[in-house]
Amino acid sequence: MQKYDWNAGKRFENAKAMGQFRYDMISPVINHLISDASAMEYYRRVCSAPLKRPDGIEFLYKPKTLEKWKSQYDIGGIDALISRARSDLGTSRKLSGTAIDRIKELRVQFPKISAVLIREKLLQEKLIPVGLSDRTIQRFVKRERLFGGEGDGKDRKAFEFEHFGIMYQADTTYFPYITEAGEKKEKRTYFIRILDDHSRLTVGGEAFFEDTAENFLKVLKQACSTHGIPRILYVDLGSPYNNNDLRFACANLGISLAHTPVKDGPAKGKVERSFSTIKQRWIYGFDPSTVRSLEELNSLLIDEIRKRNLEVNSSTGETPIARWAKSENHARMPKSQQWLDEAFMYRVFRKVHKDATIKVKPYLFDAPRQFIGKSVEIRYLPHDPDKAYMIYEAKRYQLKVTNKVDNSKVKRQNKYVIDYSKEQED
Repeated sequence: MQKYDWNAGKRFENAKAMGQFRYDMISPVINHLISDASAMEYYRRVCSAPLKRPDGIEFLYKPKTLEKWKSQYDIGGIDALISRARSDLGTSRKLSGTAIDRIKELRVQFPKISAVLIREKLLQEKLIPVGLSDRTIQRFVKRERLFGGEGDGKDRKAFEFEHFGIMYQADTTYFPYITEAGEKKEKRTYFIRILDDHSRLTVGGEAFFEDTAENFLKVLKQACSTHGIPRILYVDLGSPYNNNDLRFACANLGISLAHTPVKDGPAKGKVERSFSTIKQRWIYGFDPSTVRSLEELNSLLIDEIRKRNLEVNSSTGETPIARWAKSENHARMPKSQQWLDEAFMYRVFRKVHKDATIKVKPYLFDAPRQFIGKSVEIRYLPHDPDKAYMIYEAKRYQLKVTNKVDNSKVKRQNKYVIDYSKEQED
């Protein structure tokens, strides 16, 4: 019996993470978001200090290396940045997840606390090794923008991008409890919304029973298909917006993913105000008991989104749809629907079971029988499993969602057939 190649699966995930890291370093150049005089000046600035890789190692890169990554991405996209991760580079004095959570707690509790004092507290609580430096904590605080100060410590200024499609803001808000047809218990609903920063146009929105990464990616995919791909996606640090699947999709699409500081809802003021408006003008006067399904709620929601897009915005003095129409530049449209599907596909490493199936929660797929016992790469869309396929030795093989009833009716082509009408030899 062949065992699942856990090492291969781990190498696969490490390679994806490294490709994502490389894209994050060059995405400001790709999306023309640098303030430096040239791309090379940006590379020199970024490479002036060691960069922390996904494996925790801090490495001093050369500017030419980032220039090479940009060239590779231009030719082959995110796949060109993915390679086998090296395993001979030693270990890192990285911050553990527990230490990171504690640093965030201390910054909220004591906004002006210094890195030196944070280190002393972490040492007392035995959350970091003795050799970890103050500078490591300072870099983490700076990268995560956990700055202290009076009040909430944020230097806020009103901002707006000059054209449609430069930045999309996204967030989730609570929606009413409803009862799905045929069920007795009420369920909480969540409204996921994507708003263009310049026009305030709602480019994507849908209600769900769960606030998950998969549901947000569904809304983002629809927004990109309908209104185009933004240069920047601005979201908070909640789990639906801070995960590897979203980062990988953004890298595929050429989007720079930006996160708000920790516990800083006001940083996404435009989308927050849009939630307030739709609640005040619709939800607070809405009787959810009249809704019989999530599908019906979404049908009503679509009508409300259309109304808001045609209503004058108090900040701009124009309707979002008119501001969108006046914008000199619109967002980049997908090359094709197939290209867009590919950009949003999840990538996992799985072993083909003895019954020629592959389990990828929540689905079970039928695979070609010649791959039984082999570990293969699977690409699939969570909301559209019929487009799933596997890759083995650079070749694609279409997958089908398993139907056990249909499979029971298929005639097996067994290699050996026993004739029970004849006496069998011992």
